[in-house]
Amino acid sequence: MSRIVLFLLFLVVGGKSFSQDYIVQEIRKVCPEANVSFVLRDLETGEKDYSYNSEKLLIPASLMKLLTTASSLDEYYGKKKFYTSIGYRGKIKKGILYGSLVIKASGDASWNSKYFPKNDVFKLIENILKKKKIKRITGGVIIDEGGEDYSLNGKWLWEDISNYFGASLHGINIFDNTYKLFLHSGKPGSLTNLIKIEPNIENLTFENKVISSRVIKDDAWIFGGPTSSKRIIKGSIPMYRKSFIVKGSIQHPGGVFVKTLISRLYKSGIICTDSLEYLKNVRMKDLGKVYWPNLSELVYNINQHSVNIFAESLSKKVGDLKQFFKGKGLNVDKLQIIDGCGMSHFNMLTGDFISSLLVYINKQKYSKVFISSLPEIGKEGTLKHFGLKSKLIGNLRAKTGSMHSVRCFAGYVKVSGKWKAFSFMANNYSCKTKDINSMFIRILETFF
Repeated sequence: MSRIVLFLLFLVVGGKSFSQDYIVQEIRKVCPEANVSFVLRDLETGEKDYSYNSEKLLIPASLMKLLTTASSLDEYYGKKKFYTSIGYRGKIKKGILYGSLVIKASGDASWNSKYFPKNDVFKLIENILKKKKIKRITGGVIIDEGGEDYSLNGKWLWEDISNYFGASLHGINIFDNTYKLFLHSGKPGSLTNLIKIEPNIENLTFENKVISSRVIKDDAWIFGGPTSSKRIIKGSIPMYRKSFIVKGSIQHPGGVFVKTLISRLYKSGIICTDSLEYLKNVRMKDLGKVYWPNLSELVYNINQHSVNIFAESLSKKVGDLKQFFKGKGLNVDKLQIIDGCGMSHFNMLTGDFISSLLVYINKQKYSKVFISSLPEIGKEGTLKHFGLKSKLIGNLRAKTGSMHSVRCFAGYVKVSGKWKAFSFMANNYSCKTKDINSMFIRILETFF
């Protein structure tokens, strides 16, 4: 064997060994106490180019949304839109509905959402009623949730569920199931004043303990259970703000929806009795349909902006995610899948599974829709301000996942002109999250 061939062989083998040693050293240097997994996988063959703790079960946080969006595209891509049926029980005579307006709840989370500003469900229902020339409803509104169970996930943290990101899915959802508290802050250390709440929620009371702070960030938290009408607000907001917004979750969005609907209908000339009933499997006569957004739009917002309630709405449609992917031939035996959005600390995935899922997705007819929904580094979504001076710019699309002492990335990276699937998860670290972020960038840059 010639010296040139031996030299080239040394570079290939030695270079790969150097990358492996460097990555292990980086992890041990930055967060020796943490559980870290990293996998880089070839998209064509599915073989692993690099693997570190690939079979270790770790908390994925919002990487769970990869499972939800992929499964919903796999199951429903190219099929008809989901919809909510609007109907009535009773009789219509001379513009009067002698009976009740019935809403067949479908779990659509997009109604009057900030992510779908044109999706004004109140206007859509108003148009349906006007088309039938209904000017008065004597029996109020019935919400029919059928046989679906929309109860709160018992494995979400109690401290999360009253804050906006902990808004849970219901049969009827409105305003992202989120309300806004407007607080006025003064000098550092002084108690803030609660100015108003939008939308107004009947019987909900607040004990405000939020302090004005020199720290320029929102560090206010809302506490309270789903069956309680009292909320306690703790923490701090920046000092000397006339109107600072803190967002909480609406625990009973059906009531807020109906109150707002009746008010909006009244303004449009339609009178509806102020009453609400929750029933199941109501026999009704059809009035019309309110359609969900396009599936691709929902997937885009879930992966770009990590919207928990949208993820929960789609996972509800798919059902058991573990069984779903088992049916696709992926190894799910050791996984723990508790929800579709990643809020639960009891979710457990492996880097092997995540990277294999990304390889599977790349071979499906919806792959372009899925990949384009992932934030591009340095440009959009949760990666808009990330890695701006790194070699990854123009070469990475990924979903992020974060919670206390959990930082994850997974998606696709372009190495030497070839796209690869990757998964990176760090759990139980005591260093700063920015140090984990920097380490992640350095690890991927070793393959450039």
